[in-house]
Amino acid sequence: MMLTGIGPLVARWARLYADHKAMSGGVTYLHLAGILLAGGFAVSADRAALRWSPAAGSAELQNAFAVHRWVIAGLGLTLVSGVGMLLADLDTYFSSAVFWTKMGLVALLIANGYLKL
Repeated sequence: MMLTGIGPLVARWARLYADHKAMSGGVTYLHLAGILLAGGFAVSADRAALRWSPAAGSAELQNAFAVHRWVIAGLGLTLVSGVGMLLADLDTYFSSAVFWTKMGLVALLIANGYLKL
């Protein structure tokens, strides 16, 4: 079974994350960069959508689709780096109701984005 080797890998990752500030800082940076990327593009696209006019045609809609890919990429980066942070401190996050509420909301965001592709 493939899951047998996961425990030692998670323990090794947790030690690496805890012992190397550059590693934990890099993962945190990627997490925040993903949030800023996704959020920035989403807010920018929403502001642009408020200025759309019916006469503009499909060009603005094509721009919205291009922005959508960047938002999904940012959410994906946030998800991957968040899993890294989760695996670094399983005991803390598994028992946190706030964490699981946030994960539920992030899952809804990603599912909504995927359905809009």
